[in-house]
Amino acid sequence: MDPDLKIQLEKATPRNLALRALMYTCKTEAQFVHIVCVGAGDAFLKRYWPHLQTSLAHNFVKLTVADRFPLTELMDKKITVATEDPSIQDGVKELRRLYREFTEHVGSNRHIKYVDLSERQGRDWYDHLLADIVFILVPDEIHVKMARPWVRRANLIIVEKPYNRDFYEAVSFQSEMKKMTTGKGRKKPTTWVIAFDHYLAKIADYSKRREVDRLFRDPGTSGASLGILKKASFALLEPGGVESWRAESLRAGMTYDLFSHVLAMLPVELRCEGGPSDWIKRVAVARHKKCPESVTAETFAHFELLLKNAVGQDVCVEGDVGKGVGTSQEKWMRFSGQDGEVQFDLNPDGTRSVNLRKDGTDLWEKLYDVGNGHPELLRELLSGQYMNNPVGGMPLERAIAILEALNFVREKVRDFSESIELPEYEIGEPLDTIRNRAAPVI
Repeated sequence: MDPDLKIQLEKATPRNLALRALMYTCKTEAQFVHIVCVGAGDAFLKRYWPHLQTSLAHNFVKLTVADRFPLTELMDKKITVATEDPSIQDGVKELRRLYREFTEHVGSNRHIKYVDLSERQGRDWYDHLLADIVFILVPDEIHVKMARPWVRRANLIIVEKPYNRDFYEAVSFQSEMKKMTTGKGRKKPTTWVIAFDHYLAKIADYSKRREVDRLFRDPGTSGASLGILKKASFALLEPGGVESWRAESLRAGMTYDLFSHVLAMLPVELRCEGGPSDWIKRVAVARHKKCPESVTAETFAHFELLLKNAVGQDVCVEGDVGKGVGTSQEKWMRFSGQDGEVQFDLNPDGTRSVNLRKDGTDLWEKLYDVGNGHPELLRELLSGQYMNNPVGGMPLERAIAILEALNFVREKVRDFSESIELPEYEIGEPLDTIRNRAAPVI
């Protein structure tokens, strides 16, 4: 868990008291918990809807889902776009099944309501609605725009990564929230806004136990240790190219889509000092051929960073993110110490575990499970345990710092591509080939 968020949640503030009361309601199931999902696209259907159905079946949750089209029209639009990509036909079948299932529940379950925001009557009702928990599941360029109206109308607003596309809009919103919390003579807010990264939630077991296990520490201390953390590496690589149905959400490039996960996970053991230009040392980018026209940014990026470990020593971090790379999915993160290393297998089809290997042996020992992310978030929320274990959650300050780094890289890529076209690679080419072809922008 994020230590800064944990500290903030433990303070005796009005919004913490309101959130604590909500968690008690969830724990005891004393009354309905009203959840609002803003956005009814694939993020809602694939990540939230399957896990919310159990609570709906127990008559414990009231669910409102809102989007800017009538539900049948939205379903047709999403499926039509997805059908254009021949590589994901199994995914299209699943998407169609989920939409039909959700539509049937909206028609038959009185605890589920769909709101068409393009229709005035529905919009007026939505604008005066109160909620316990709100999930912002729209494209990231309007995250803050859709979250802001829910301040003081909801106990908890959870915004999916990346926090927002526009850095300055996000800073302005964070400043508004901070003023409401600290300003003299102002009404204290009763709303928590928390940024959520599902990869950080995947490694929640490691994050929760790290203060107890302390794997990376001075070898002179007692207990098992891998020594001082010396190096870190990562890969978030997918073999398929940018899907046509995801083109709009991936328009800002793989730095926003995948590197944001890396920046959310690294702080479990490392920290940044100064601004992005101080610790982002090298970035090289490329773009795969036959990319959807709306995606003009990079589809591959190689990063070299210089961060600090727990004792203030420099740690080199190196890794790659991208789509259309190689022939199989490769998703992992590794922390290497003086006497061994820890590897996070983040591949959905992999071991789904955090493993330890000490120097001098090829034997990997399983430490923890790697989760799915969203099920763990919903479990902690609806069991009333979220304040004790805010899986995948980050305070706005951390989310802003990540967004600043993403924005820094994005501007460098944009400046480069205005004068020189990004180098291209064929979908499926090996990582080394693509990395060697990538153009340095930092």
